[in-house]
Formats: sequence, C-alpha cells, structure tokens
Amino acid sequence: MTVNIPCSKLMTVNILCGKLMTVNIPCGKLMTVNIPCSKLMTVNILCGKLMTVNIPCGKLMTVNIPCGKLMTVNIPCSKLMTVNIPCGKLMTVNIPCSKLMTVNILCGKLMTVNIPCGKLMTVNIPCMEGKSIMKKLISRMKYWFRLQ
Repeated sequence: MTVNIPCSKLMTVNILCGKLMTVNIPCGKLMTVNIPCSKLMTVNILCGKLMTVNIPCGKLMTVNIPCGKLMTVNIPCSKLMTVNIPCGKLMTVNIPCSKLMTVNILCGKLMTVNIPCGKLMTVNIPCMEGKSIMKKLISRMKYWFRLQ
C-alpha cells in the first residue's frame, strides 16, 4: 500500500501484523506511526531520498530523517529507541513503554535521556556548537520532567 500525503495534512499509519506499508511523505510534513504488533515492518519514507526502517516490536528502532521538519513516533512496546536528529530540527516522541531513549544529536554531541512511561518530550536542537548549549538543553529537559 502506498499513500501520498497532501501538504499540511496529518497522517496516522497503523501497521497491522503481517502487513507491509510504504508511505510517501513530502519533506517537512508531519507523520505519526503506530506499531501495535510484534511483526517486522518496513516503512519507506520518500523524503527526497529513500529511507527504510525495520521495526520489530520491542526491539531497536533507528530513525533518521534528514529533510523532515517534525516527526511524531508512537512505539507502544519499544525497549530502546535511537533517534538521529539533524541540527535545527524538531522532534516529538511519545514512548508509553520505553525504558530508555538515546538521542543522537548530529552536532558532534551525544545525549541519553530517560523517559518515564507515557510521557511526551519535545526536543528542539538549534544549529549551534558548544557545551553551554547542551547544558541548557539538558537542564531544560530536567525541569520539564519535574513539571510532569
């Protein structure tokens, strides 16, 4: 199944067990992916280039969207999630059952964040270098989690 998503539209894709889905998303659009089953799924995101994501439920998921502006990912039974976020992009992640989230920020920095179940986190990484930027970002996240 191939889906073309019009501009400024929100698409929610439910991938059922044993099914394969290919989604064509124009750059900068919003995508929500819900993987409710334990089968291996492949999602091809044609955002200028072809990207394949193999998501065995409860396993490791790696998402790299170099030309997307915003992506929302909902993984109900993921144990570990690794996200590559290009500088200056926005990432919103909802991980209800996640134990650990590793955020790899492509500014030459690496950060690991623990996210409690069911919490929502928005990370906005400016295209700036320096430890002071990372310290401010981490302190902002800690403050955000205290509010929750």
